[in-house]
Amino acid sequence: MSSLGRLPAQERQRLIRPLLDWLAQAGQQVDCQWGGWRITRVGGGGSNLLYRVTNSAHDLAIKFTLRDARDRAGREYAALCVLQEAGLAVAPEPILLDRTSYAQPVVVQTWLDGKVSATPPTSDADWRKLVQHFA
Repeated sequence: MSSLGRLPAQERQRLIRPLLDWLAQAGQQVDCQWGGWRITRVGGGGSNLLYRVTNSAHDLAIKFTLRDARDRAGREYAALCVLQEAGLAVAPEPILLDRTSYAQPVVVQTWLDGKVSATPPTSDADWRKLVQHFA
C-alpha cells in the first residue's frame, strides 16, 4: 500500500476530506462501503469514534476524539510526528489533523496491525518480548 504521508498536503486533503465529510455526517456507521472505501467501526476506542478505512491503496485509522482542554487529537498527532521524525517505525504514520472542521477533532493515521491488549504484560517473558519488539 502506498503512503499518504508522502503526498503533498493538498493532495492528502483532496483524497481524505470527502471521506471525513461523509463520516462526520453518517454518524456511527459500521461495516459499510462508501466512495471506494471499506469502512469498519472499531470498538474499544474509549471515548473516541475509531474507524478502519481501506481501499486498494490505503489502510487508515480515522479517529474522531473528544473536544476538551486536553487537545487529544493534537497531542496524538504531535506524538506520531515526533516518532516519525526520529525515524522510529514503532507507531502509525500521521496523515492529517483537523481540530476545527467537524464537531469533533479528527486525526488520520496509517492503520497499524497488531494485537490490542487492555492490560500490561503479566510475565517476565511477555515483558521481554514487548521490549525486544520496540528495541
